[in-house]
Amino acid sequence: SETPVFELNVDAPVLDGVRFPGEVDEFASATRDVMERIHQSGAQSIHVFAAVPVALAVEFGRSLLPKLHAPLIVYDYHSTSGGWRRAFEINEAHQNGGVS
Repeated sequence: SETPVFELNVDAPVLDGVRFPGEVDEFASATRDVMERIHQSGAQSIHVFAAVPVALAVEFGRSLLPKLHAPLIVYDYHSTSGGWRRAFEINEAHQNGGVS
């Protein structure tokens, strides 16, 4: 079976990142919706490839529920080494709720 892909994006990204507090609230709401859909899909792990301002990365982390969401494998983009590389895992093994 094909692995489902879930995306969060903005219609018109800008270099300044987040300009208004309401944008963080909208992102938080969209993140909760996507995380719920992923949970409902029965995912055993979630691979995250994010290109977001720091404020939104923090908000994404705040939306995680360690006892509910599958482990997240977070990737970092390295243009000099050919693309995305695994950076760290959050909620490893779904038992210890930590970061590795």
